[in-house]
Amino acid sequence: MKKNSLSILFIIIALITSYAQDIPSTPKDSPIGSSDLANVDPEAMARDSISSIKASFGLTKIGDQTFAGFRFQPDFSFGKVGFGLDVPVQINIETKEFRTDEFKGGIETIRMIRYFSLGKKKVDAIYVKAGDLTGATLGYGTLINNYTNSPSFEARKWGINIDLNYKGFIGAEAIYSDINGFNLLGVRPYIRPLRLTSVPILKTLEFGGSFVTDKGANADSTGVFLAQDGMKATAYDAGVTFLNTSFIKLVGYGQMSTLNKVKSDTLDAAIPGALKYSKGQGSSAGLSAKMRVTKAFTLDARIERLWYKDNYLPQFFDAIYEINKDAKIFSLASAKKQQGIYGNLAIILFNKFRINGALLMPDDISVETPALVQVGMQATKLGKFTISGSYVKGNLENLADAFKLDQRSLLNANIAYQLVSFLYVGMDYKWTFARLENGKVEATNYFRPYFGLSFPLGGGGTKAPKIPKE
Repeated sequence: MKKNSLSILFIIIALITSYAQDIPSTPKDSPIGSSDLANVDPEAMARDSISSIKASFGLTKIGDQTFAGFRFQPDFSFGKVGFGLDVPVQINIETKEFRTDEFKGGIETIRMIRYFSLGKKKVDAIYVKAGDLTGATLGYGTLINNYTNSPSFEARKWGINIDLNYKGFIGAEAIYSDINGFNLLGVRPYIRPLRLTSVPILKTLEFGGSFVTDKGANADSTGVFLAQDGMKATAYDAGVTFLNTSFIKLVGYGQMSTLNKVKSDTLDAAIPGALKYSKGQGSSAGLSAKMRVTKAFTLDARIERLWYKDNYLPQFFDAIYEINKDAKIFSLASAKKQQGIYGNLAIILFNKFRINGALLMPDDISVETPALVQVGMQATKLGKFTISGSYVKGNLENLADAFKLDQRSLLNANIAYQLVSFLYVGMDYKWTFARLENGKVEATNYFRPYFGLSFPLGGGGTKAPKIPKE
C-alpha cells in the first residue's frame, strides 16, 4: 500500500510538472516579484536558490550519544523546478553501529528527499512543494499559519502543498502533512469574481473557504484525543489589494473560522465537564504590506487584530501544533473569550541578509489564552560567513520564558566559515525532537561540528525584478 501511494504521488507530480510548461503564470507586474493579487504568504518573499553539491563530515551529539559520519545535502534548481536531498550516514562511536532512526517509521528512505518544488506560490499558475512544509500557510492564516509538518528533525514527514489557479480567476490550494496515513489535510478553494474586468482594486477581490481535518499522531508518535473522530475546522475569508506600486503592495483581508469540538471518549474522561465544551469561533482583520524601500532594502510587514470566543485559539494549526496535538485540543476546553494581536515583520537587505519575527499575543496572556513567538535570521556571503537560524515557542503563559528551551520549543542554528572556495567548517545546533537511547522521542540537544565540501553548479532562480521607471 505504501509503495502504491508513493508511486501515485510521484506520477501526479510528474504530470503537473510537464503540464505546467504550457500554462501561463499569473501576471507578475508587482515590482517585488509577486502578482497584483491579494496574498499574505511568506513564500512570495523567499529567494530563489542555486544548484550546489554539499557534503559535510563531523561528529554529532544527540542527547548523551555521539556519532561520527557525514551528510550529503545537494540542492538542484532547473528553472521553476527545484529539489534537495539529505542523506545521513552516522556511526555510534561506542557501539560502532549505524544509526537508522532517521529511516524508521512511515516513509523511511524517502525522507532523504528534503523537498521538491515547482513554481512560486501566489505567483505562478501552478505551485507544488513536497517534503518539508515548514512555514506553510493556508489562505490568510486564520487556521493554518506558519505550520510545520516536521517538528522532529529525524522523523521528518513528507507532505505536499499545492496552489493551482486559472488565469488568477479561480483556484484552489491544499496542504497535506504526511503521505503516510491520514493526517492533517487543509483545502481552500477561492475565486476572484471580478478578476477578468478592468475595475481597479475590485478586480483583485478574492473570496475563499477553508476546511481542515486531522487524525494524526503527535511528534512522539502518540495521540489520544484524535483517535476517534479527529479535529475539524472551517473558515471563510476575503481579501483585496489596495495598492500595488513600485514602492508598496498593500493587502487588506478579513476572516472568520470555527473549531469544532473533538468527539472523543478519552477527552471527556480527561477533562471534568468536557461534555459542556462546544465549538469555538473567531474572526480577524488585518493589513499586509510588502515594500521595496530601496533596491537594497525590502520590508514585509503584517498586522492583524483578533477576536475569539470561548473554546477557540487563533491559528490553531501553527508551528508547534504537531509537537503535542493533545495538549492543544485539551486547552480548547478551557480557552476563554479574548482579543489579541498578531504581527509579523521581515527585512531583507541586499538580497543577502534576512531577519524576521512574529508574535501572536492575546490582550490578556494566560494558561487559557497563550501566546506564541517566532524569530528567524539568514545571512549568506557575509564575507566568508554564512549564518542561519530559526526559533519558535508556543503555549506561553507569559513572555518571561519565551526563550527558554523546553518541550514547547523548536530551534535550528547554523554557522559556517569558508576556508577556500570549496571547503568550509561550521557548527549545527538544534533543539528538536529525536529518539533517545531509552527509545522515547523527546526534545533534546542536537550538536554537530563539521567540515564540508561545497561545489556551486550555477542555475537557480530568476533575477530580481527591476523597479519600473516613473
